[in-house]
Amino acid sequence: MWLNRFFDDPDEKAWLQEHKPFSRLVVVAAAFLFTAYALVDSYVVPGALSETWPWRLAGALLALSTLWTLSKRQVTRWAVPHLTLASASIIVIVNVIFLHVLSKPIIALSSLMQCFILMAMLGPLRSLTWVGALAAWLSFNVGLWTMSASLDQFILLNFFIVFGISVLLAASHSAHRNYHDLRMLQATARSLAHIVKSSSDAIIGSDANGIITTWNDGAQKLFGLTHQQARGQALGVLFSDESATIDAHRLQQALSGRQEESFQSKWRAADGRLCELSVRFSPILSDLGEVVGVSTIARDMSDEHRILRALQDKDAQFRTAIETTHEGYLSIGTGGEILDVNNAYCQMSGFTRAELLVKRLFELESENSREKIKAHVALILQHGAHTFETQHRRADGSEWTVEVSTSYSDIAGGRYFAFVKDLTERKRIEALTWRQANYDVLTQLPNRALLFDRLEQECSRALRNIQPVALLFADLDGFKQVNDLHGHAAGDTVLQEVARRWLECVRTVDTVARLGGDEFAVVLAGANSRDTAGSTAQKLIAALQAPFILPDGAHAEVGVSIGIAFFPADAQAVDSLVLKADGAMYLSKRRGKNTWSHAAE
Repeated sequence: MWLNRFFDDPDEKAWLQEHKPFSRLVVVAAAFLFTAYALVDSYVVPGALSETWPWRLAGALLALSTLWTLSKRQVTRWAVPHLTLASASIIVIVNVIFLHVLSKPIIALSSLMQCFILMAMLGPLRSLTWVGALAAWLSFNVGLWTMSASLDQFILLNFFIVFGISVLLAASHSAHRNYHDLRMLQATARSLAHIVKSSSDAIIGSDANGIITTWNDGAQKLFGLTHQQARGQALGVLFSDESATIDAHRLQQALSGRQEESFQSKWRAADGRLCELSVRFSPILSDLGEVVGVSTIARDMSDEHRILRALQDKDAQFRTAIETTHEGYLSIGTGGEILDVNNAYCQMSGFTRAELLVKRLFELESENSREKIKAHVALILQHGAHTFETQHRRADGSEWTVEVSTSYSDIAGGRYFAFVKDLTERKRIEALTWRQANYDVLTQLPNRALLFDRLEQECSRALRNIQPVALLFADLDGFKQVNDLHGHAAGDTVLQEVARRWLECVRTVDTVARLGGDEFAVVLAGANSRDTAGSTAQKLIAALQAPFILPDGAHAEVGVSIGIAFFPADAQAVDSLVLKADGAMYLSKRRGKNTWSHAAE
């Protein structure tokens, strides 16, 4: 695995791809020098060429074979190993010729140094220099051993070759590292250039005089100027009249080396329109720390500002709607804290806005509705919205009925939005309507409808508790003469006084009702005997003995005929019970009036 990484170094392949012509030139030079050194063979040892020429030919062919690899358009993964193998083989052949065949170690050392120079020219190919250096050292020492060199020769010659190898490896390592760093810088530069080119923001470079030097596509789209049109112009030509002075000052601050924060401004495009921008000036520094220019990043904020204005308009419209509605409005946090309130709720509750904004919702609830609120909150969270009635407490401590329509939203960590309707008037009207439907307007006694409702309830209770209920039907005697002699106003006075007197004759659990005209009814709950009902009937008769004083000062006298029926003794249904009591009442009239009779008689 490590061997693959060693021979498949992307930096080596990249360098070889970039320097193929130079590499081919080095290969050709190496092949030529290696062949030309055949003359040295003949000069050093006459006649030796007959032994060295095959080696020379093999080395030259190895060198030239790499030209085929380097001729390809794209360097393959085998190009560097091929060069490495060829270089190591040529170095071994050099040592074979000068040490084994010619026995000339000094010339061999000199030739190796020339090989090291050629390899140094391909320095970024680190694998080539390492393998070549190892092959050189091993083959050189093997050659010295085969020619039986002395220890002094071993030491001296190894000193020189190790020194040469060290210099070669150091140079190769430095060249490889420098090329690697260069590739990284180039990659970073390409990445930054791509970012700048593809950025939707306008990215503009200017020199120390404020003259535009670079202009990306974002700037062209924003300002409507091409790269050619923008380059060479002063950056200040983009400033609008209203911002020119302050923006020119900010630019000078950046040129002095000061890092500016982003700011909002309006610059003018080529077509004359004003662009709402977020702008940032940043000084560009040289390696010596000197300011050589300014980088400008301008972001078009027109859409953002338009959206912001639309949101502000909507917020203003919402606030206007909230403040002009007759319903109260509360914005409530998840902890019950009141975050916002409108004027309508302030007027309803009697609290000021400042007082409400420091309260929690539970402080506005009446004591008997706080537990119910928790149940309502659960329903709101379950369904997203809920409408219910509850009781709120005013600033003066009084309670009032409200209808609350509440919804929940996750915005801002969760909020409840409640619209509060004052039900005081509606409840008053409902109560009035119910009273008008169930009470006699003149006497304020229960009317026929309410009487039958209560009679039904008492009869049901009587069956459960095994206690009878007595129904008394009463019809006034002599009432028609009052109307005829003194008028209907006098009659009304008599009816009202009858109601007042009779209410004093019964218990609070009993019911006195006016059925209409001069007819009345009394329900006695838990009447245990005929005597109890008869005693009450006698009280009702006695209550009318005193004369009635009429509005004109005159006096009038009326009596009453009463009929009594018991449930369930006399009747097992409400309707039949009424008929029984009514029949008993007419029996009293036939007996001479101003008396009472029982249905069983």
